[in-house]
Amino acid sequence: MIGDRWTLLIVRELLLAPARYAELERALPGIPSNLLVERLRLLEDEGIAARVSANRCWGLTAKGRDLAPVLASLAAWGIHHYGEPSSAQAVHAGCGGRVLTRSSCTRCGAAVSPAELDLRAVEGVADPAAEAAER
Repeated sequence: MIGDRWTLLIVRELLLAPARYAELERALPGIPSNLLVERLRLLEDEGIAARVSANRCWGLTAKGRDLAPVLASLAAWGIHHYGEPSSAQAVHAGCGGRVLTRSSCTRCGAAVSPAELDLRAVEGVADPAAEAAER
């Protein structure tokens, strides 16, 4: 669901600030209005976004805000590989300082570069991609 077209861009906009539907349409030129409605409803159904009734805006829930490091990491990857400056940066809500996204090992504490990172299947946990391929 998060990988669906436009979804991460909507989340990115809502990470910047809560927004009304029309503001999201302006911030995301090219998104069909019916798709924006569909994605917002899906984000709402999944508990990632919610309507804030006081000002009729869409905002992220705590679950949605948990995607901030994911988007920050994707932005860092884009800068590293394409040299494009990011239009937003991760900052600490408490003091405004820039937040760096780094991986570290829970066993030895070492900083782990992307080249040293492996992804391994977890035993006993279903693989959604394999299940989808079987259908």
